[in-house]
Amino acid sequence: MLFFEKMPKRSRSTGPWNAIMAGLGVHGHAAEALSVFSRMQQEGVNPDHVTFVSLLAACSHAGLVDQGRSFFDMMRITYGIIPIAKHYACMVDMLGRVGQLQEAFDFIHNMPIKPDSAVWGALLGACRIHGNVEMGKVVSQNLFELDPENVGYYVLMSNMYAKVGKWDGVDEVRSLVRHQNLQKTPGWSSIEVKRSVNVFTVATRQNPTLNTKRSRQSCRICWPK
Repeated sequence: MLFFEKMPKRSRSTGPWNAIMAGLGVHGHAAEALSVFSRMQQEGVNPDHVTFVSLLAACSHAGLVDQGRSFFDMMRITYGIIPIAKHYACMVDMLGRVGQLQEAFDFIHNMPIKPDSAVWGALLGACRIHGNVEMGKVVSQNLFELDPENVGYYVLMSNMYAKVGKWDGVDEVRSLVRHQNLQKTPGWSSIEVKRSVNVFTVATRQNPTLNTKRSRQSCRICWPK
């Protein structure tokens, strides 16, 4: 924030404003992000579509639903900015985080553009948080059609079934993954020792020194037990 305050001629571009609002919003400082937006308006800088992505994301992280709706309307009515998929995904995420799942679902169906995987993915994440398996199943079907090779959606849906003890659902999702021969990209960590970078995955049993190359070990999907 200090660097932003000392920037010369920042009022000529939306870039610095968007960057500071995004950073504040991600770290839970929504009030500060909204305050920066007010200053941006006062200094005569017109917001762009990135500005409203930052604002909507900030509102989403802080649960500021009414403010988020207001910014969504402002973007279209006041500034004539046509919302794109990122804006809709932020709105769905915002509604989903506070448990307004049905409203988020209806919002998607009323979108003037076709929802992409980010939009449906935001709702699937909300279904997981709030334990709505039935809606999650509907949402996941849309995701499987849009992005059939993204195994993360399958794992998420399987975990949702397991959490409520619906083991038939877990088996069904497992079968889908096996049928499509999907694999989950392994998480990995690295450590530098004597100028050599060692990379470790979940399945690593020794210390491979790989310099700049990642480990190519196979990975199994971690299903719930």
